[in-house]
Amino acid sequence: MEVNIPGIGEITLHARPAGSIYRAWLDEDEKPDFELVDEDPMEPSRGLDVTQ
Repeated sequence: MEVNIPGIGEITLHARPAGSIYRAWLDEDEKPDFELVDEDPMEPSRGLDVTQ
């Protein structure tokens, strides 16, 4: 799924039926980068460090 995030730009993410949580930022070259935060789609926020 392609999404446009203000301040980040357009990126392609993997959308799952249970939902997906990503963290996105601009790298040192000002290009969009992101990581999938919730690796367990059945319990997406289990073990999620909300302080980051």
